[in-house]
Amino acid sequence: MDYKRFDDTIFARIDRGEDIVEMLKEIALKEDVKLASVDGLGAIGRLETGLFDTTEKKYYNTCERDGAFEITSLTGTVTTMNGEYYGHLHLSQSDFHRKSSSTFFLTNQIGYSINGITYQVNRL
Repeated sequence: MDYKRFDDTIFARIDRGEDIVEMLKEIALKEDVKLASVDGLGAIGRLETGLFDTTEKKYYNTCERDGAFEITSLTGTVTTMNGEYYGHLHLSQSDFHRKSSSTFFLTNQIGYSINGITYQVNRL
């Protein structure tokens, strides 16, 4: 992973084999990001996704898939909850069979090469 900060914007590249969620968290903690929007494009080789039931506060329909997936949209926010880092990310992707889906990120999204992850840091 490599990133560079320009005032209130951070551009990052996440390398093949690195976990997107963990790398974004690492950047946020290193740069003391408390409030930001996140967007990005790229490709991934593994998905672990699910749906969150807001009533029961529980994840359902978790799914793990390996393959080649093009990220058509990665969007989300970085905030804090109880004083700790809190990332909220959503992903739309497509595979070689032109099957698309939109999903909620959980963990273990291993990037082939994610170029152009952008944090827009908001001042508190």
